[in-house]
Amino acid sequence: MLSLESRKITPLYGLALRRTEAGDPESIYSYVLRLAFEHRVIPLALARTGLIAPQNNLRGELFMCRDGAALLGGSDFAMATCQSLSEATGVKDLHGGTLLPLRSIAASQQLLSRVDRVCLSCIREDVCANRKTFGRLLWRLHCVSCCPVHREQLVEVSTCPVAEPAPGKPVQIYGVCQRCASVGYECRPPAESASAEDVDTSAFCRDLLAVAADLPPDYAATAKRSLKEFSRNFVGGCAAIATGAAINKSLLSRFLNEPQARLQLSSLVNVAKVLNIGAVDLVRGNFAQASTAPSLHVDREKCPKRKIDHAELRAALSHALSDDSLTIAKLSKSLDVDRKLLRLANPDAYALIVQRNLERLDVTREEDWNSALRRAAAMLRRLREMGLKPNLRNASVLDSETWQPSNQHSKLLLALASPAHKGVATYWGFPARLFARIRHLVQHDALRTDGQELTIRHILGGPPRWRHNTRRNEEEAPAPQSA
Repeated sequence: MLSLESRKITPLYGLALRRTEAGDPESIYSYVLRLAFEHRVIPLALARTGLIAPQNNLRGELFMCRDGAALLGGSDFAMATCQSLSEATGVKDLHGGTLLPLRSIAASQQLLSRVDRVCLSCIREDVCANRKTFGRLLWRLHCVSCCPVHREQLVEVSTCPVAEPAPGKPVQIYGVCQRCASVGYECRPPAESASAEDVDTSAFCRDLLAVAADLPPDYAATAKRSLKEFSRNFVGGCAAIATGAAINKSLLSRFLNEPQARLQLSSLVNVAKVLNIGAVDLVRGNFAQASTAPSLHVDREKCPKRKIDHAELRAALSHALSDDSLTIAKLSKSLDVDRKLLRLANPDAYALIVQRNLERLDVTREEDWNSALRRAAAMLRRLREMGLKPNLRNASVLDSETWQPSNQHSKLLLALASPAHKGVATYWGFPARLFARIRHLVQHDALRTDGQELTIRHILGGPPRWRHNTRRNEEEAPAPQSA
């Protein structure tokens, strides 16, 4: 047993990155969820500690955006996150849970899926075997639509068919529905069977992810050089490979000749299918077993053209003019059209709806700022009457609701209580009209000792109502002029 002196003490538990029997790794987003679960905190709270939040992401928004998609790609943010996690946990090679090893050969376009997906059979097998469930990196690839083991379609877990949500907030970890809290996603029906072509694509990507972390740094240059030499002996050359893989010849030529050029992951899969080789042979530049003639022709996917009914768009815009609840964004989503088409259908109605929404937004923002200023001014008076220091901690003690630094009324309270209220207001980016009201309030506090007081109505922009002190009025009264 190792002593504490021989071990490196880390701020977080040193959980290892999990892998399946086939070798495909766990996603780094699933690793963060498991790490937060072991520490009995929510993932966002763990991200806000600063231990795993690189750069300026101390609030952790990028960790939760699009189910952690920013962590899984080949960006610099993903690399910084892996380094921060390694320092906090003491676990090395966490970049294997991302697509960083493939960023020198695979382009970022259409690399990750927009929503999180799982294989129901894989999750339920882990639950039945009393194993901790985890999310595979394979499930987040855009070109993968099924599980290569169970030959079933992946299922989105961002929505739930159950109408009634769970009474509490479910634990955020793979295998637990975030709405009804069912373990193993039992709330969802069985997945559909996948086609043989989809299974082959999933198996190729699984093998590619299994060996990606162990590839040498210059594997991309080696693979490009070997593929370029092999294309000279291929029937039809580079053009035949590009035609069979359903990609443009210029893209494949640029990929082979420029060191920084990359292809989409789906295009790499199609090239391997045309050459009849596996993922390991493709990235390592081993084309000894490749076919010298096209073994498969991949059909290019064509986007179906949709006929737009402009009369329907004009009727929808006319109806939106009479309904104040409708916005351009809602119309665009309900009609499934671009905003440009709505503007071309009826420019005048489009401009009127946009102007109405902007005015309503200004009124709503003004009401929010006024309400926050009233609350901050009342709390400041209350704190000063009780002789307490005007800060958020004392405000939270007196109020039933916690005063967070991100709330509007909290920022206004700090601006009113600070002697440098102008600098605080500028730092928080308060509107100019709001700063004028803050200045009135500060002047009101300064004039209180002189015997004059401004009511809250004047602070919020109404006409001033003075409460005069009789003694001060007598002192400031003009002397009567002599006859």
